[in-house]
Amino acid sequence: FSEPEGIAFCRNIASKSLPWPPHDYQLEGACKALNGVDVFAITPTGSGKTGFLLIYMLVALAIAKNPELCPKELRFRFPKDPCMVVVCPTKSLEHDMEPKFKVAGLTTVVINADTTQRAHAAKVDLWNLARTNTNVILLSPEQLSSPAFQKLTFDTTFDTCLIVTNIDEAHLLCSWGL
Repeated sequence: FSEPEGIAFCRNIASKSLPWPPHDYQLEGACKALNGVDVFAITPTGSGKTGFLLIYMLVALAIAKNPELCPKELRFRFPKDPCMVVVCPTKSLEHDMEPKFKVAGLTTVVINADTTQRAHAAKVDLWNLARTNTNVILLSPEQLSSPAFQKLTFDTTFDTCLIVTNIDEAHLLCSWGL
Protein backbone atom coordinates (compact mmCIF):
# COMPACT_ATOMS: atom_id res chain seq x y z
CA PHE A 1 0.00 0.00 0.00
CA SER A 2 2.96 2.35 0.47
CA GLU A 3 3.91 2.30 -3.20
CA PRO A 4 2.56 5.16 -5.38
CA GLU A 5 -0.23 3.00 -6.83
CA GLY A 6 -1.25 1.84 -3.33
CA ILE A 7 -1.35 5.42 -2.05
CA ALA A 8 -3.44 6.45 -5.08
CA PHE A 9 -5.78 3.52 -4.40
CA CYS A 10 -6.22 4.56 -0.76
CA ARG A 11 -6.66 8.23 -1.70
CA ASN A 12 -9.40 7.27 -4.16
CA ILE A 13 -11.29 5.17 -1.59
CA ALA A 14 -10.93 7.78 1.17
CA SER A 15 -12.00 10.64 -1.11
CA LYS A 16 -15.32 8.93 -1.80
CA SER A 17 -16.36 8.96 1.88
CA LEU A 18 -14.48 11.78 3.57
CA PRO A 19 -15.82 15.36 3.56
CA TRP A 20 -12.23 16.61 3.05
CA PRO A 21 -9.37 15.52 0.81
CA PRO A 22 -6.96 13.24 2.70
CA HIS A 23 -3.58 14.77 3.53
CA ASP A 24 -0.42 13.08 2.25
CA TYR A 25 0.87 12.38 5.79
CA GLN A 26 -2.46 10.72 6.68
CA LEU A 27 -2.24 8.51 3.61
CA GLU A 28 1.39 7.69 4.34
CA GLY A 29 0.58 6.57 7.89
CA ALA A 30 -2.57 4.68 6.94
CA CYS A 31 -0.79 2.91 4.08
CA LYS A 32 2.06 1.81 6.34
CA ALA A 33 -0.48 0.44 8.83
CA LEU A 34 -2.33 -1.34 6.00
CA ASN A 35 1.00 -2.99 5.16
CA GLY A 36 1.17 -4.27 8.74
CA VAL A 37 3.70 -1.74 10.02
CA ASP A 38 3.08 -0.29 13.50
CA VAL A 39 2.58 3.48 13.27
CA PHE A 40 3.27 5.99 16.03
CA ALA A 41 2.01 9.34 14.71
CA ILE A 42 3.18 12.49 16.44
CA THR A 43 1.35 15.48 15.02
CA PRO A 44 -0.05 18.71 16.50
CA THR A 45 -3.43 18.83 18.19
CA GLY A 46 -6.16 19.24 15.59
CA SER A 47 -3.95 18.20 12.69
CA GLY A 48 -6.10 15.27 11.64
CA LYS A 49 -4.86 12.17 13.43
CA THR A 50 -8.40 10.80 13.25
CA GLY A 51 -7.92 10.86 9.47
CA PHE A 52 -5.36 8.05 9.77
CA LEU A 53 -8.02 5.89 11.42
CA LEU A 54 -10.75 6.83 8.97
CA ILE A 55 -8.60 6.10 5.92
CA TYR A 56 -7.43 2.78 7.35
CA MET A 57 -10.97 1.57 8.05
CA LEU A 58 -12.43 2.85 4.78
CA VAL A 59 -9.79 0.93 2.83
CA ALA A 60 -10.23 -2.17 5.01
CA LEU A 61 -13.99 -2.10 4.41
CA ALA A 62 -13.57 -1.64 0.66
CA ILE A 63 -11.25 -4.66 0.55
CA ALA A 64 -13.58 -6.67 2.80
CA LYS A 65 -16.40 -6.01 0.33
CA ASN A 66 -14.23 -6.74 -2.71
CA PRO A 67 -11.09 -8.78 -1.87
CA GLU A 68 -9.96 -8.54 -5.50
CA LEU A 69 -8.92 -4.95 -4.76
CA CYS A 70 -6.03 -6.26 -2.67
CA PRO A 71 -3.00 -8.41 -3.53
CA LYS A 72 -3.63 -12.05 -2.60
CA GLU A 73 -0.81 -12.13 -0.05
CA LEU A 74 -2.48 -9.35 2.00
CA ARG A 75 -6.13 -10.43 1.86
CA PHE A 76 -5.93 -12.41 5.10
CA ARG A 77 -5.64 -9.08 6.97
CA PHE A 78 -9.10 -7.96 5.91
CA PRO A 79 -11.97 -10.07 7.29
CA LYS A 80 -15.55 -9.76 6.11
CA ASP A 81 -16.57 -7.46 8.99
CA PRO A 82 -13.42 -5.56 10.02
CA CYS A 83 -13.38 -3.79 13.38
CA MET A 84 -10.98 -1.36 15.01
CA VAL A 85 -10.67 -0.53 18.71
CA VAL A 86 -9.67 3.04 19.51
CA VAL A 87 -8.72 3.74 23.13
CA CYS A 88 -9.47 7.39 23.93
CA PRO A 89 -8.28 9.22 27.06
CA THR A 90 -11.45 11.27 27.53
CA LYS A 91 -15.16 10.88 27.01
CA SER A 92 -15.27 14.18 25.16
CA LEU A 93 -12.75 12.87 22.64
CA GLU A 94 -14.84 9.72 22.16
CA HIS A 95 -17.93 11.82 21.51
CA ASP A 96 -15.97 14.14 19.22
CA MET A 97 -14.70 11.22 17.13
CA GLU A 98 -17.97 9.27 16.95
CA PRO A 99 -19.78 11.53 14.43
CA LYS A 100 -16.67 11.71 12.23
CA PHE A 101 -16.68 7.93 11.89
CA LYS A 102 -20.44 7.81 11.36
CA VAL A 103 -20.36 10.52 8.66
CA ALA A 104 -17.81 8.36 6.82
CA GLY A 105 -20.27 5.45 6.96
CA LEU A 106 -18.55 3.48 9.74
CA THR A 107 -20.72 1.83 12.40
CA THR A 108 -19.43 3.07 15.73
CA VAL A 109 -20.02 2.21 19.39
CA VAL A 110 -18.77 4.33 22.31
CA ILE A 111 -18.10 2.31 25.46
CA ASN A 112 -17.30 4.11 28.70
CA ALA A 113 -18.79 4.24 32.20
CA ASP A 114 -21.58 6.62 31.12
CA THR A 115 -22.62 4.77 27.97
CA THR A 116 -22.58 1.37 29.67
CA GLN A 117 -24.72 2.75 32.50
CA ARG A 118 -27.26 4.27 30.06
CA ALA A 119 -27.28 1.09 27.98
CA HIS A 120 -27.84 -1.04 31.06
CA ALA A 121 -30.81 1.15 32.07
CA ALA A 122 -32.23 0.75 28.54
CA LYS A 123 -31.56 -3.01 28.64
CA VAL A 124 -29.09 -2.74 25.74
CA ASP A 125 -25.88 -4.76 25.75
CA LEU A 126 -23.21 -2.47 24.26
CA TRP A 127 -20.65 -5.26 24.37
CA ASN A 128 -22.87 -7.48 22.26
CA LEU A 129 -23.37 -4.60 19.80
CA ALA A 130 -19.59 -4.24 19.62
CA ARG A 131 -19.14 -7.97 19.01
CA THR A 132 -20.49 -8.00 15.44
CA ASN A 133 -21.19 -5.56 12.63
CA THR A 134 -19.33 -2.71 14.32
CA ASN A 135 -16.47 -1.04 12.49
CA VAL A 136 -15.17 1.18 15.28
CA ILE A 137 -15.26 0.77 19.06
CA LEU A 138 -14.31 3.95 20.91
CA LEU A 139 -13.24 2.75 24.33
CA SER A 140 -12.23 4.50 27.52
CA PRO A 141 -8.97 3.23 29.08
CA GLU A 142 -10.62 1.81 32.20
CA GLN A 143 -12.75 -0.46 30.02
CA LEU A 144 -9.59 -2.31 28.92
CA SER A 145 -9.43 -4.04 32.30
CA SER A 146 -13.17 -4.69 32.58
CA PRO A 147 -14.47 -8.27 32.61
CA ALA A 148 -16.76 -7.38 29.69
CA PHE A 149 -13.82 -6.31 27.50
CA GLN A 150 -11.86 -9.39 28.51
CA LYS A 151 -14.83 -11.53 27.51
CA LEU A 152 -15.07 -9.68 24.18
CA THR A 153 -11.41 -10.27 23.37
CA PHE A 154 -11.84 -14.01 23.91
CA ASP A 155 -14.93 -14.17 21.70
CA THR A 156 -13.95 -15.97 18.49
CA THR A 157 -16.40 -13.97 16.35
CA PHE A 158 -14.96 -10.68 17.57
CA ASP A 159 -11.38 -11.94 17.42
CA THR A 160 -11.85 -12.74 13.74
CA CYS A 161 -13.09 -9.21 13.03
CA LEU A 162 -10.56 -7.18 15.06
CA ILE A 163 -7.88 -5.94 12.69
CA VAL A 164 -6.25 -3.07 14.57
CA THR A 165 -6.07 -1.37 17.95
CA ASN A 166 -5.26 2.32 18.26
CA ILE A 167 -4.25 4.32 21.31
CA ASP A 168 -5.14 7.99 21.01
CA GLU A 169 -2.91 10.22 23.11
CA ALA A 170 -0.49 7.32 23.67
CA HIS A 171 1.78 9.50 25.80
CA LEU A 172 -0.79 9.05 28.58
CA LEU A 173 -0.32 5.27 28.74
CA CYS A 174 1.95 5.46 31.78
CA SER A 175 -0.45 7.66 33.74
CA TRP A 176 -3.30 5.28 32.82
CA GLY A 177 -1.34 2.45 34.41
CA LEU A 178 -1.30 0.37 31.24
